[in-house]
Amino acid sequence: MESGHESFQRRITLRTARSVPRFLSFTTLPIARHCSSTLRRKATQLTTPKVDTFDITRRRHCKRLSPQPLLKSINSTMVSFNGLEFTVTTRSGPLREHAFPNEEPENTRTVFVEVPERKTPVPFKIKVIPVAPLVFRDRFIGYDLTLKADGIEDAYTMPIANYRNATRGFTYDGIFISTPDRTAAIKKEMRFQKVQTSEFSSEEVDAGVIGKITIEIRNLEARIPLETPPLRNEQQSIPTGPINEANLKGSSASHLLSTGKNMGFSGPDPFELVRSSVFSTLRILYRSRKALQSLGVIRLDPIPVHLKKRKRVEVDLTIKADDGTYIKPEPDWDREGTLDPEGEFEEEPILPAPKPKRRAYGWETEI
Repeated sequence: MESGHESFQRRITLRTARSVPRFLSFTTLPIARHCSSTLRRKATQLTTPKVDTFDITRRRHCKRLSPQPLLKSINSTMVSFNGLEFTVTTRSGPLREHAFPNEEPENTRTVFVEVPERKTPVPFKIKVIPVAPLVFRDRFIGYDLTLKADGIEDAYTMPIANYRNATRGFTYDGIFISTPDRTAAIKKEMRFQKVQTSEFSSEEVDAGVIGKITIEIRNLEARIPLETPPLRNEQQSIPTGPINEANLKGSSASHLLSTGKNMGFSGPDPFELVRSSVFSTLRILYRSRKALQSLGVIRLDPIPVHLKKRKRVEVDLTIKADDGTYIKPEPDWDREGTLDPEGEFEEEPILPAPKPKRRAYGWETEI
């Protein structure tokens, strides 16, 4: 009679031998102890022809990257317009985008962007990436983009052309502010700052441009070198203090543009860009979550659970006395009930107090 160990070894050998070719030997104990999946994988390696290692790596890499197009389609933090993707990002990541519910002008795309609620200014960037590598033909050599933030136009336009940014795109990490003589420009950091208003403030702004970023896209026809660099464009001043409340009457703006640290200096550019007169416009309206809820763009937050719990309600029982005076008794704190969100009060019945009991001869009896 065989021992328990020998019987176990024989069962393992018979079970694994059915799933592999006969030329594999199971005479040694270590091989017999291998699981069937390991032996099946070894048998496959012996019978399968050799495949290029680079091909296997490439297929694994493509399999791992295959879900990316699906993630792009459901991502709500970017705006696709004219073959370009625009994303507003902060240090915490890209900001969420919401659709614009109203009608839009011709050749215009408008979206809402949700700005985080913070007391300090929030630096931001705008990434512009082509959906596919752009190839410009005929009489156009590319696109020319003009950034306007709260009505302040960037001192330089940014081209996406065959000679620049046609495949990788670029990032608006700042806005160029012209020098007083308009011969150069200083690059400053862009930030979202919460609107502060005052009734006695002398700071006046245009309510139609506050809280709005505009990017104009024109067809670029030519790039002509010049002997004398052109002057930079004139720009309006950026608000630095509280804004007069009368200027923002009827506006839903919750934040405005402010500039931060200096990020560089750009000298004269001895080129002139010839652009078409027809252009497309992307409008980005940045608002806080509360402002978007008041506009009906997003749903209101659900009612907190603690507001649905039982509360004590003060009941007004003012009584008119015979002498014409009114007597208001103390609040009836014994009344308890449930106050639902609609404001109706459901009173709970007050149960009678239990009768006192006393213990006599080991038994509880009512008095």
